[in-house]
Amino acid sequence: MALKVLHTSDLHIGKKFAGYDDGVREALIEARFACLSRLVQEANRQKCDLFVIAGDLFERPDVPKKDVLRVAQALAEFEGQLVALLPGNHDHLSPDGSGPWQLLREKGGDNLLILGKREPVNLVAHGLPAVLYPCPCTAKHSRENAIGWVRDAVPAPAVPHHIGVGHGSLEGVSPDFNGDYYPMTRAELEACPVQLWLLGHTHLRYPEQPGPADQIFYAGTPEPDGFDCDHAGSAWIHELGDDGSCRAVPLTTGEYQYRHDDVHVRSERDLEALKERYAAETNRKLLLKLKLTGRVPAEVIARLPEVQQEIEKLVFSLKLDEAGMTCQITAQDIDATFTTGSFPHRLLRKLAEREEDFEALQEAHRLIMEVKS
Repeated sequence: MALKVLHTSDLHIGKKFAGYDDGVREALIEARFACLSRLVQEANRQKCDLFVIAGDLFERPDVPKKDVLRVAQALAEFEGQLVALLPGNHDHLSPDGSGPWQLLREKGGDNLLILGKREPVNLVAHGLPAVLYPCPCTAKHSRENAIGWVRDAVPAPAVPHHIGVGHGSLEGVSPDFNGDYYPMTRAELEACPVQLWLLGHTHLRYPEQPGPADQIFYAGTPEPDGFDCDHAGSAWIHELGDDGSCRAVPLTTGEYQYRHDDVHVRSERDLEALKERYAAETNRKLLLKLKLTGRVPAEVIARLPEVQQEIEKLVFSLKLDEAGMTCQITAQDIDATFTTGSFPHRLLRKLAEREEDFEALQEAHRLIMEVKS
């Protein structure tokens, strides 16, 4: 029997987005719930049988009850056979059973399954021809991954599809410099008796361009949540065929987008061009870090606040770094400020003669002006 799966992870519902203005923060918090609803709607539209969230559905184990209830309500809209949720390292299982999982069990209905044990889960009772091999997290950090038990599992021969569900870093794919995030290797994953691994933790989709032989998949975050995620949000549809084939179709799922832009300004015209750069309607949901560099006349520097206000109207959120903008000191400026023949005048005019001395000119001018004041 064929099987169609929507695979997502890392929604981080409950993330507070500190450091943003209230309006921006509230919109980003709400965007995660909206994204979950869009994923469910897309799964219904594509007639998926199984909806899998491979960890970090929540930002932390102690999310408010009202958030858990909203999630349960959104997942209840799935029209397929089953929703399967894996605790990740952010929303890990607690030893005392506290956290969102018990409440989700109570409110989620018969078509919601918490993958809270490291043991095979046969889905035949749910009308699905598959066995899941869950690898839930039990703490935020771990130097040992949770997949070891799967290698020794004996697959049920009568069930055609065997799917691992895990959460953690993958060597060569995920940044995990200290090995604290359930580190896995490709060899470990491939040694397990499953045809497909649905993984969470890494916020970028992997692989970018899947081939028929690929069996290890990260969904990436479906709604980007920081400047280290400069993509448009992602998830997967996996189509498992009767013949053992697996076809992975990427989805673009996000509403907001984060971006870094570095712009070198040489003139007032370059400053004006910034407004045109962000004028498109597609930038209305853009969170932008804009770094400006350049050595320009004083009148261009004076226009920066005005241009900043204009760009703030065009994008959703702007963080402007103008530390790299310096005022160009000309011979006319020096003549107008210092007595001809004086030591400051002679020094600065000499430095102004050569383009390669502009940094020395800037520093000398700054020091002289400090003493003068």
